[in-house]
Amino acid sequence: MDIDTLLEAGESLTVEFKSHINDKDLVRAVACMSNAMGGTLLIGVEDDGTVCGARPRHGDKTDPDRVAAVILNLTVPPLPTTVTIAQYGAHEIVRIDVPLADPGPTGTTEGVFTKRVLDTKGEPQCLPMTAHEIVSMGMVARGQDFAAAPARGRRWTTWIPPSSTDSATIVLTPGIRSPG
Repeated sequence: MDIDTLLEAGESLTVEFKSHINDKDLVRAVACMSNAMGGTLLIGVEDDGTVCGARPRHGDKTDPDRVAAVILNLTVPPLPTTVTIAQYGAHEIVRIDVPLADPGPTGTTEGVFTKRVLDTKGEPQCLPMTAHEIVSMGMVARGQDFAAAPARGRRWTTWIPPSSTDSATIVLTPGIRSPG
């Protein structure tokens, strides 16, 4: 999407505006966005879509490669992003295109794992991920089914074939070996 389309559409689950942001918060915002659907972060834009221009990050300019390197080096696993500088009128906007976490989830090197969600007003925000969400997302990324994780210390004892009205039921009892 071009900048005009992103500005007109406003903030959403996949679009975030920041008037300015430090490296620590930048890395957290990008990791958060990657754990939802990925998206685009525009620096130099107020929450209401007003372009204010990005402050130079490296002396008197912003080096997109250095911004991408900060993100790559401060995310776990390292998250490759595409960083570009767009001229918008008299202002510069830093555009960061964020991929979906794959494999996921993506956290910061400080151990912060968040996900982008919509609040009750429909506004996007980053919330901490629970341990269950982190493990589950990691398993899904590797093609594993969280619900199929082994029940340690349990054995198969009974399998009741599915009837026409319900699904299969498996009863697990400690100390009994699985059939076959």
